[in-house]
Amino acid sequence: MYNKIFKVMKKKLLLGILLVCITSNAQEPNKSNVQELIKEFKIAPSLPAKGSKTYKTLLWDQNPGVLGDTTPVLINTHSNQDDAAIWTADDFQLTSASEITKIKIFGAWTSGTLDNLTGVDLYIYTNSSDNLPSGDPSEAGTGLLEIINLDPTSTFLELEHSTEGFHFIFDIEAYNGSPLPLQEGIYWVSFFPRIDNFTYADPDWNMAWFAYPPDANITNTLSYAQYIDKEMIFGDDSTTWSSLEEATVSNLAFTIEGTTTLSVDEFEENSLSIYPNPTNGPLTIDNPSDDGSIVTHYTVFDINGRKMSTGKETGMFNLNMEALSAGPYFLQLDLPNRSITTKIIKK
Repeated sequence: MYNKIFKVMKKKLLLGILLVCITSNAQEPNKSNVQELIKEFKIAPSLPAKGSKTYKTLLWDQNPGVLGDTTPVLINTHSNQDDAAIWTADDFQLTSASEITKIKIFGAWTSGTLDNLTGVDLYIYTNSSDNLPSGDPSEAGTGLLEIINLDPTSTFLELEHSTEGFHFIFDIEAYNGSPLPLQEGIYWVSFFPRIDNFTYADPDWNMAWFAYPPDANITNTLSYAQYIDKEMIFGDDSTTWSSLEEATVSNLAFTIEGTTTLSVDEFEENSLSIYPNPTNGPLTIDNPSDDGSIVTHYTVFDINGRKMSTGKETGMFNLNMEALSAGPYFLQLDLPNRSITTKIIKK
């Protein structure tokens, strides 16, 4: 089964790489507008009525949903034998200063055992001016977090094993001795396992580990995942970070837990609800702190930054999306004292 999956994956990955090369000189969308629009908000848990409080929360949720309905297709493996690797990274966003305590990576081990697993690596990078990871695992010291060749039996690592895969939970707080503090902004996470007796020259893909993509209903993915193939295992020129722009492998599945501190005003902003998302009908915008008098200006953009519709409403309102084609969009809400932009999906 997994040999078949890999053949499909390799074909699609090579096709995706070819398409990237062919379209590299094509006209690019207005990326500056798109990046300005990517400002996701999170719905915070309840806070006390006064002051501010540090609380535990899910800082980023890009999970694979129901695993039985999701096929792991993206290989992400480091071979100890030939010291070659295909590394991948995906981005996440923190909407306020936070402290990371745990990171969970979702995937599946094709052999069904961990007999050949010798270690695991985890990295966090800042976002470069090109919206790429600012370093890579081959460059020591370029990451904000660098967990290298961690023993699979380490107390800092928890393995979840089911018939659907092996999932790695890193206890960042225990590993560092304290949570990892990060300011508001965009970051990249990179993970790969190290496998013994595995070579890319004559691979036994039954020993490989495959990454899960996030659930199709996840709406807060920022941009395509990136991969780097410095040894040119696939024979292309992806020796620097290259975009995975193929639908089945465009993002990785992972979650990030931690703590953050919000004031009451920030909590009220984050309590704004937009639902259902995705939707094939109207979209409801509901601000519980609104007494019905707050004027909200709204604008819908497509993924290239083109304005699709605009208007203004008072109080809770429904946004008609019938005229939009199926796909992702950005919804910008301008309130009297703040502006919020989030990603929405029309089914």
